[in-house]
Amino acid sequence: LQLAPAYSDARNNRGAAYVRLNQLALAENDFLEVLADNTYANRTGVYFNLGSLYLGRGNLAAAEENLRKAAKPSGPVDAYALLAEVLHKQGKNALAESTLREGLNRAPERADLALSLAELLLQEGRTGEAEEMYHRVITLAPQSQEADTARKRLRS
Repeated sequence: LQLAPAYSDARNNRGAAYVRLNQLALAENDFLEVLADNTYANRTGVYFNLGSLYLGRGNLAAAEENLRKAAKPSGPVDAYALLAEVLHKQGKNALAESTLREGLNRAPERADLALSLAELLLQEGRTGEAEEMYHRVITLAPQSQEADTARKRLRS
């Protein structure tokens, strides 16, 4: 960044490093500076980073706003999982469910998304649908931690 201060990829990566170092104000500043660059192509990734940062701070409204901008076909699939988590924490379970289903449509191989959806369905009292989703988790990734959780839920 000393050599090329306008290099937004480096600034976004530095922001992510600041998050890992728990220097959240510096991270937020870097992410906001990257978003000020209207030519930056990976805006959804920056929105994801900002949404994650705000979720970590407990600012659910700001997390939702940014994760909605990240949960796009060009954005990271993980944005759907985090957005659903934020929506669930806000009591917006129908929106959380539709967000997880959208994420699964985009990445049907993601056992973590299927497990999150199964857990949400179970909390909603939709046991039959939850059981179907738990079976999907086991089929997708039989040796995974998600599958272990699904098996435990199916036994109880």
